[in-house]
Amino acid sequence: MDVREDLIEKTAEIQDFLVNKYFNHESGTKPTSVQDQRLINEALSVITSILDNCEYASHNKVILQKTFRLGLEVVYEKLFYYSAYYYSYEKIKNGDINDQQSSFFQINVNTATAISVFEGYRNGITDIGGSTDDYYLERMPRVLWSLKLILKENRQELFLPSLYVLYNLSQSLSLYLLSGHKCYKAQVGDLLSEVLSWQIKFHSNITVEQLLMQNTQLRLFKDYQFYLSEKATNKNFSKIEIPNHFFDDYKTENILRILSSIFFFDKDAFVRVFEHKYKAIRDEISNEKCGLKTFLFTKCLAQYISARGFKDELDFSLKSMQKNTVEFSNHINSIFRNYTSSAYLKLSQNELEQVLLLKDDLLREKVANTIIGVDPHILARESKKPHGVSEISDMEIPIKLNGSRYYLCMPFKSGIEINGKSVPETISYQIFRPFLHFDNCIVVFISAKRCSQNLMNYIKRMRSKLGWNIEVIENEELAKLLKSNGQLD
Repeated sequence: MDVREDLIEKTAEIQDFLVNKYFNHESGTKPTSVQDQRLINEALSVITSILDNCEYASHNKVILQKTFRLGLEVVYEKLFYYSAYYYSYEKIKNGDINDQQSSFFQINVNTATAISVFEGYRNGITDIGGSTDDYYLERMPRVLWSLKLILKENRQELFLPSLYVLYNLSQSLSLYLLSGHKCYKAQVGDLLSEVLSWQIKFHSNITVEQLLMQNTQLRLFKDYQFYLSEKATNKNFSKIEIPNHFFDDYKTENILRILSSIFFFDKDAFVRVFEHKYKAIRDEISNEKCGLKTFLFTKCLAQYISARGFKDELDFSLKSMQKNTVEFSNHINSIFRNYTSSAYLKLSQNELEQVLLLKDDLLREKVANTIIGVDPHILARESKKPHGVSEISDMEIPIKLNGSRYYLCMPFKSGIEINGKSVPETISYQIFRPFLHFDNCIVVFISAKRCSQNLMNYIKRMRSKLGWNIEVIENEELAKLLKSNGQLD
């Protein structure tokens, strides 16, 4: 039973799925249906689970995050200002059963996209706060009006989809609160209280009670949403009783969804059931194309690795997804003034010490003064911008090479920031992170101290393996560049 190899293989399949959906969307060759949006959000949930539960190197983290970003772009553009929320009341009040079922499906897809946005923010992939995100809050009450109508008129045939809508709304609101974003915190808190209040009202209905008693998957999903809401509001969560059986009479999709829920309450029960079902599910999925069951199975693989406490680093076989490549070393002298000639300068120990003692903000300003062919206003803005959670790199500068536009991204490490004699490999994510955000990207790492040999070797491997354009200007090389441009006293 090698779940790690399975996870590596399935993750590559999921990347292919998401990248294919992205390019279909971008090219317009195949429209993205509502069903496609549902599957994309399920795949994004898997990426989140891998990021949360597994160990991996910095470059794999960046590629997983970029895969997530591309998939999210597709579904986010399909939200249409949460139109499914807006039209829900009219469709559920006046529509026939097909209109109503379609409305529920679309509401859940919109909510799943909101969850992807919030999880993307928590993982440093995307931001929150545009007009579309405002509509998530403004239009959610219309969905609640629909549910109120269903309960008031005792439309029992709509109770089951209503519960899924309620639990998904609760999940999305809780995950927003857990994301760390602050802008909508008060509004979300109020909406979560209202959603939980409507859950209580539904649960007090005898038909709903029977539904929950008969449907283990739904009941455990309800418990998972309650767990999230308690966690999001800093309350203590009571232990959930897990059925003591292996769900042998359940379909594969149902088993995997049950496992994804009980992972959060009882990891021992999760491991017991997953190990019992692993081989049969693996064999079944191996004969099918990548789809919903693959996504649910892969999510459980990541959760299993966490539940078992496996700490070894996974080496995923993922594509870098870079578009254009250019050998930046052939152009570096056209960006940094006197770069080549500075190699022949003599450097005193005092001049090197000056560089080692420069603070981050002053180092950025001095390096900006060596760059040519770029709007000076952009250089000034980038060299002085404050650090923040949404930062891509310390400086991001648009440049043109061979007629193509690139972003020159420069992460900095001042001598003051690094306590040791050299820059450790542990900071590699800061160097690789720009490749998450830019398709045409060049990174020049600016470091007052020398990179450790491990870090330099890692950079070289990523140049070779992934085609990432990364250059390093460090220590004496940096000091000479600054000196040749009159930036040292």
